[in-house]
Amino acid sequence: MGSAPLYPDRPRREQLLDLLFPPLCVGCRRVGRWICDRCWPHVEWLDPADRTRRRAGSPLESITAVTNFTGSAREAVHALKYEGHHAISGLMGRLMAEAVSDTDAIVVHAALHRSRRRERGYDQSAMLADVIASAGRLRRDNALLRTRRTEQQASLDRDRRADNVRGAFMARQDLTGKTIILVDDVSTTGATLEAAAEALRAAGAARVRGLVFARAT
Repeated sequence: MGSAPLYPDRPRREQLLDLLFPPLCVGCRRVGRWICDRCWPHVEWLDPADRTRRRAGSPLESITAVTNFTGSAREAVHALKYEGHHAISGLMGRLMAEAVSDTDAIVVHAALHRSRRRERGYDQSAMLADVIASAGRLRRDNALLRTRRTEQQASLDRDRRADNVRGAFMARQDLTGKTIILVDDVSTTGATLEAAAEALRAAGAARVRGLVFARAT
């Protein structure tokens, strides 16, 4: 486990919202921060040297994560993804933005299918991508379309995850020569990111680098 990063500065608007609607720590439920001072050092933060995993022979060059998918980090993902706590995307996205070194990349999210987005009411990966682009002053583009509804990856084993998302994405535009930062909330096998990367590369992207908040251990 790496040393704990500094809690990122929050924009003034978020500070004001926190006064009106104080967040509860996802780890211990204390009022004040999404991950409180007591829980923060116990998150399995990844050292910069350990954050990125290369993927040889794949349309996806690498996957970078800031933490392991355990403890309070897992609860943070669940709070955003399943419990509708949209504001936590600010914390997660700014931490992810700190791991980006490309200054000319385009930030693209691994889009939900329109029917699932309609059911959930939002797309958590899009929220993270918006924060990352803003914090890193990067170009943001909704360049991916999920062309068919897929099963929830969390309910499938490793082999079925790849089959579930194969061919499920399509690029909306020409991306010739572009570097793409492909955003999702969590990576387990990398199957979703790889399927999305394949569509981006088919549209001409020169390189696609995955970026997630957490990765499964």
